[in-house]
Amino acid sequence: MEANPPVVPAVPALQFPNDYYGHKDCPTEWFWHIGTLEAADGRKFGFEINAANFSIFGFTQIEITDVKNQVNYQKVNVSARRQKTGHKPILLNRGT
Repeated sequence: MEANPPVVPAVPALQFPNDYYGHKDCPTEWFWHIGTLEAADGRKFGFEINAANFSIFGFTQIEITDVKNQVNYQKVNVSARRQKTGHKPILLNRGT
């Protein structure tokens, strides 16, 4: 049985450099990257990087897991979006 050829979209889903940063007309955007790293000594680490922007707040999260030692580190930053009133954003930090 012959495999179907891949379907190529007429317009790419991502277009750089336009998609490097947030889009003014999008009330919600979420960027997420996960992966595995290996140290020179063979230890393995999992990582996750998130950035989200919603209509009233945004957040970033960086997380790394040391698999051998079963330790997880996480840093989360949350901030209110700047409104047209000129108020400064509220910054909340949580992490270990």
